[in-house]
Amino acid sequence: MTAPTAPALGLRPDLSFLLTQFEARNRGAVRTVAVSADGLLLCASPSVDSQPQAETLAAICSGMTSLVVGLAKQLRAGPEADIGIVMDIGSTMIAGPFGNAYLMTLAPPNADMGAINEALLKLGESVHVQLSPTTR
Repeated sequence: MTAPTAPALGLRPDLSFLLTQFEARNRGAVRTVAVSADGLLLCASPSVDSQPQAETLAAICSGMTSLVVGLAKQLRAGPEADIGIVMDIGSTMIAGPFGNAYLMTLAPPNADMGAINEALLKLGESVHVQLSPTTR
């Protein structure tokens, strides 16, 4: 019996279970995605409605992190991104890089964003090797 191969484009096998566990431990967190530093979707939690939505969220995450990393370079700061975006439907948190990946999640308006952000950082730090995309 041969071992399963990684999907096309050198992406890691599906790791959405990590994001599912994150959402289960952080009530209210939904639509969690892992995105490579170059903007490719690595995995998404089942709370993401569809593949097109997952890819759109990955593009948004990539754009936001690019803006923040660019700003950090201008200000001579490190490349770490810890981004919070507040909207009427809740808040979006983006954290990273973890290896060559970022994590993004959405939480409702009443969520403890500090706790969710801390959990997102812990998740990224603990699984950064698994989230980093393979060489393409």
